[in-house]
Amino acid sequence: QAKPEDEFDASFVYGPEAGNADIVARSVAPLLKKFIEGYNVTVVTFGATGAGKTHTLEGTRARDAMRGASTDGDGVVHLAAGELFKLLNQKAVAVGDVIAQRRRMPSAKAFDFFLETSFVEVHNEGVHDLYQRSAAVRATLPVYEDEMEGYQVSGLTYRLAKNEGEVCTAFNGGGAPRGAQMTDP
Repeated sequence: QAKPEDEFDASFVYGPEAGNADIVARSVAPLLKKFIEGYNVTVVTFGATGAGKTHTLEGTRARDAMRGASTDGDGVVHLAAGELFKLLNQKAVAVGDVIAQRRRMPSAKAFDFFLETSFVEVHNEGVHDLYQRSAAVRATLPVYEDEMEGYQVSGLTYRLAKNEGEVCTAFNGGGAPRGAQMTDP
């Protein structure tokens, strides 16, 4: 529990005029570049109930598609997935260029890749697996520290994704069981 004397730093605060593309460009894209370099990164949304965290992450694309409207309202997750796969493809081509130069062959993409995704909610200091549909299975999961891997969540479900669309589909499916209750004071 945070106490009144606790201090927290924020690297940037966005105003109401900021769009999701602004958030991705300023805050998420630099983290994705670090991720491609091998660093672990995390993006956290934080705020009071009703502040717009879910809207920022999800956007309006899924809701717009169900209504037959334009699907231009990408959320941060969808935009970030697109940026991440763009960076991964650039890296694959760059590695392919290096290999081709060494072997004196035409350039080609060096490798295919996939991501392992997980989707958790931290609520009242409990971690819940949002890929699990039933509340019984979505019990609070234990968090532990592994010397080699860092912090881990025991029992967490992972899904593979080979492209931006698969990441977004997994994310859209995981949002349904999310808790939308008030945080205890």
